[in-house]
Amino acid sequence: MAVGAVLAALGADVWALTAVTALVSGAGAVTAARFGLKPSGSIFFIFATAAVGSVPHGAPVWLAARSAAAAAGFCILLGTGAHLLGEGRIHEPLGRLTSNLTARELAGQFGRFTAAPLLGGALGIAATQLLPGLSHSYWAMVAAAAPISAPHRSARVIRGLHRIVGTLAGVAVTALLLAFPAQPWQLVLDVIVLQFAAEVLVTRNYALALLFITPLALTMTQLGSPQPVGGLVASRAAETAIGAAAGIAVVLLGFRTEGRERRRAREAARGPGHSAQGDRHG
Repeated sequence: MAVGAVLAALGADVWALTAVTALVSGAGAVTAARFGLKPSGSIFFIFATAAVGSVPHGAPVWLAARSAAAAAGFCILLGTGAHLLGEGRIHEPLGRLTSNLTARELAGQFGRFTAAPLLGGALGIAATQLLPGLSHSYWAMVAAAAPISAPHRSARVIRGLHRIVGTLAGVAVTALLLAFPAQPWQLVLDVIVLQFAAEVLVTRNYALALLFITPLALTMTQLGSPQPVGGLVASRAAETAIGAAAGIAVVLLGFRTEGRERRRAREAARGPGHSAQGDRHG
């Protein structure tokens, strides 16, 4: 949020915003992977940076930074309480590093989570210039990063397809919700219900969760900057399809050697004897 506020204060154009957001995405994904943070990936890094940075005449930088720090601190407090007192308590020290990724794997993580949003954002910007009715090109960046967070190649492609199908269904739900006049407090209640449903489903069925994630995001957009519903849902559908396609392309091209790299790293860690034995039995 703070980086986005700085970009907004500087009046950064959409290309500069896209480039900086892509770098934040890569750095955020590496940080999450290195320290075993959840959720993995960079979707929230992209959303916070690009959404705040794209708001004209937004909040002062100091206020955005303070709000981000306060929100993060409150979430850490809740998470610590759940760790110590909740039903999901685990017997591991807080702050323990859980990642065993090598430097090469982290570098690959940075490259993929930078390249996919950058490609998706560039295509999203091109689409908004060709079709003036479209907006919010950073939605393509979010959609491009979504497939890469899945654990293996086939799951990443499926996640990208789920993103497209789920979003298309979600925009239909959004159009229905926003078709009727509503007061801001009613939209806030909708956001609360949608947030709860999305959190319950997102780890169980990603496509089904998008039935709630999509109207959640668009309802929050309407609260902050009201606009015609038809253009809003059309932009969400188009930018998501563009971004998810870019993410799938990066998965198909950028993960081709990932399995071989991990096998070589494991063999190097075990030593040459284990590698030779594996070759004889392989």
